This record gives sequence, structure tokens and C-alpha cells, in this order.
Amino acid sequence: MSQTLTDSTTKRIVILGAGFGGLYTALRLAKRLRRAKQLVDITLIDRNNYFLFSPLLHEVIPAMVEMHHVVHPIRHALAHSPVRFHETEVQHVDLVRKSVQTTIGDFSYDYLVLALGSVTNFFSQDALAQHAFPLKTLVHAVRLRNHLLTMLEAASNTADRAERRRLLTVVQVGAGFTGLETITEIHDFLHAALRRDYPQLEADDLRLLLIDALPALTAPSDGKLADYTMRLLSRKGIESRFTTSVSDAGAGWVTLSTGERLETNTLIWSAGVTANPIVRTLPVEHGSGLRLTVLPSLQLPAFPEVFALGDAALVLEHGLPLPTTAQVANQQAPVVADNLLALLQGKPTRAFKFQRLGELASLGAYHAIAEMGPLRFHGWLAWWIWRTVYLLKMPWWEARVHIAADWTLDLFFPRDTSRIDLGPCAQCPLDACPGHRDRLNPTPTPTPTPALTPHT
Repeated sequence: MSQTLTDSTTKRIVILGAGFGGLYTALRLAKRLRRAKQLVDITLIDRNNYFLFSPLLHEVIPAMVEMHHVVHPIRHALAHSPVRFHETEVQHVDLVRKSVQTTIGDFSYDYLVLALGSVTNFFSQDALAQHAFPLKTLVHAVRLRNHLLTMLEAASNTADRAERRRLLTVVQVGAGFTGLETITEIHDFLHAALRRDYPQLEADDLRLLLIDALPALTAPSDGKLADYTMRLLSRKGIESRFTTSVSDAGAGWVTLSTGERLETNTLIWSAGVTANPIVRTLPVEHGSGLRLTVLPSLQLPAFPEVFALGDAALVLEHGLPLPTTAQVANQQAPVVADNLLALLQGKPTRAFKFQRLGELASLGAYHAIAEMGPLRFHGWLAWWIWRTVYLLKMPWWEARVHIAADWTLDLFFPRDTSRIDLGPCAQCPLDACPGHRDRLNPTPTPTPTPALTPHT
């Protein structure tokens, strides 16, 4: 299928990626164009037909929030806008010919927005890519949940203490906010499951480790909050290993850079991301993480009709790259939308300026850290602030109501430990179906990514 327009003079804007950057750009641009009464063809492309609210992804693992409540149908979001959406896979972008090749055909553009996000970076270690669980997508979260429940069931069926210990050892690599939120949530989930549903297992059978190559905890950046976080990890019994990396991994084991070998079936990887493969292969200047070097207006220097934002764009602040977070993409989206309108109207563009709004991270039930301007909070108050802020950040009211209900019910009822494996059916074997790219089962099959080597 090729894109066709009845009016060849109508400007065409193609947005690749419907995450925080891409979807919010499309919605704001459509609103601004409607007010300006300007006719522009806008196409939004993504490999999924839903928007994922990724800050709550770690709460899908213990079923604290239902998985459908952290996603929202893109077509619902665009229901009252002129933006056309296509669920398809981007295969190639030709910046010279101004064309995007997808699995359903080619899309020509006058202006292009690259908001394809990032993928997990295993630093060319194939063993890690084969045996580690990433946590970037909804499929990843469901896979990890199913795997943890499988380990509980297997441990309950063996009398071998060493085998139970191996099955119930969890290694989290990466001590950033994602790693901290994941390992503390898993700690609370597994301990609660043992007390309620697996009385034959003992708490001493559980072993959780947090590993990072840096010499100390850097998230949060505030020293007092970092100290509180370390004390909480110690109180929960989560072992911390800094200045340590994973050198190798296999089925049932992990080897650390110190030479220590850990017997475990569960290796979770949150130690780095790199730009989407489509972004990495573009023949333009790249920087850290193979992200695209952009102008202050978020345009590509060699192709001013192309914008990049979110995890695809490298923006420096005080000489350091901005983090690959939703907060950055949220703030860049209106700048890209406004600059697109400015180009359409022959007006000057404006520069992006990041406003740091603070840092928030949950650390399990009733614990969190919060940095908001000069204010610092931890414990129950920070946990309440964290929930309030992220509930308000949900773009749609129905999602807010669903999540608020999930959180409320979690206060009174135990968390569900049902393992629901979604495998192929007789009518639709996933291996042969082009409409499905992932299995929701306990076995991870991540794709290795190349080493980070900036090029021009």
C-alpha cells in the first residue's frame, strides 16, 4: 500500500512512534492547526495500537495495576482529531527521498517527526540478550510476572534447598530508577506470595540482588535520599553490589565481573538503552547512545524538515545528555508541534529548554522518594506524592479512575498470583502470524543490540 493524497499541495507530516513524544506531538499539532484553520495531512505510525504509560510498568508485575489500565487505544486518543493512525512496522527511512517504508507500504512526507523511542542495550553481549529479562514493554512486564510465578511453583515442588534457593534468586542489573522500582516491587510481591500462598517455602529461600557498575547509587541524585534508599534496601534484605557488572550468563547462572558465580534463573536487565535501530542507521550525525544530534529547535542539522525528540534525540544540558525519560519527551512534544506549525507558516522556530520538575520513584509498598524543587520527601508521604503525581499525569480520565480503583483495592485485598500464559491457539499460531511478534510466556527472547559506537 502506498500513501496517496487527493490534493498534492497539502503538506504531509509523518510522525513515527506513538509514545509520549509522538502521540503528544500529534495531539498538540492537530489542536494548533484546527485553531489556525490550516489543512495539513498528519499520519501517525506505531507498531502497537496503544499508548503505554511506561512509568507504571513495574506495577504490572505484581498485578498492583491491571495491564490494560496502563495502556490506552491510540485510535481513542485521536477520535476527535484529523490525525490518521496506522499500526505497522517501520522498515526504513529515506531522508533524501523523504519517504518512510513500512510493512504496509511507503509514506511520503514533507515533514517528519522521529519519536521511535529506545531499545534495551546489552552492549553486544549475546548471552545477556538471550538470558536476561528486559523491562521496556508491556510484553516484557507480563513475561517477567509469569516467570516469577513459575519459579515460585517450581520451588514449591522441590525439597532440594539449594534448588529452591536458585529458583528464588533474583538478580537486578541496573540501579537507576527503573531498577530500584522493579526490585523493590518484586521483593514485596514475592514475600507477600510466600506468606499467603506458598507456606511450604521460607522467606530465607528468597535472595534479591541489585547490581550496578557505578561506584555508588546515583538515582536519586540527592545524597540524603540516596542514603535513605540504601537503608531501605538493606532493611528489605536486598543485597547491593556496586562497581560490579555481569560478565556472562547462562541457563541458571550469572557470572559477575568480580568472578563470583550466582545460581539464578532470573536476571533482569535495566542497565542501559540505545536508540531504535531505525534511528541508529540514519546517515546523519549521532552521539551518546547513538541518539540523533539535533539543533536547539530539535531539527536535524542536515535535514531541517526532520525533527527528533524523546529517546531518539540527543540534547545536552550543561554538557551532559538529558535522560531518556517521559518527562523530557513530554516537554519536547509541544516544542516540536509549535515548530512544525512555524515552518508551515513561514515563521521562526523556538528552542527547546528543559525544565527539571524533580525526581520521583516508588520503593515498594508505602515507601518512595521525592525531590520537588528545594523540597525532599521520603517514606509514606513521598509514596502518597508519587501516586498522586502519576495519577494526575495519566492523560485520560478513564485510565485515572481505573488505576485509582486498582490502588484502592490493593489496600484491602491480597495481590493475585495467577499465572496466565498466553500462547498460540490452533487458529492462530503466533510463529506464523504476522500480526503477532511476541509470545506472552515466561521465556524471554530479546534481540541483541550492537555496541554503542557513535558515527557520522
